[in-house]
Amino acid sequence: MHKAFQNALFYIIVFTLTYFLFVYPFVILNEFLFFEREERRISFLYTLVISSVLILYYRYQNKFRYLRFLVNEGVAIGFISFIYVNVLMFLNLFLKLNSFYAGIIVMILIILSFILSFYFKLLFNINRIIALFDDIMRSNIVSK
Repeated sequence: MHKAFQNALFYIIVFTLTYFLFVYPFVILNEFLFFEREERRISFLYTLVISSVLILYYRYQNKFRYLRFLVNEGVAIGFISFIYVNVLMFLNLFLKLNSFYAGIIVMILIILSFILSFYFKLLFNINRIIALFDDIMRSNIVSK
């Protein structure tokens, strides 16, 4: 019974996070840019497909190298998009924004943020920085 509850909770969390990171920002941007509202069934279908891919990734993480890249970059884009879309929605509550131009600005911000984060990820290898810090800390301990 405990294992079934744990599995159900895992699937609910993955499904919810999948919706908020992968589907919700782009549904909102679609609404702002093209003035279209998607049906809930289509959003549910997108979420179901993407969460299935995520669960496949978490089950067979060591086998699919390209899937790992897609999932990690998808989560990065989704998180950045989620933040910018929520800021746009908050600003739209208080200021009457032209939705098309606001959507374009948010899309440009998402793309620029993703490109900059990808560039800095390639520029700064965090494992190298941690190893350097570890060497510095060990040399300070040994010298005392």
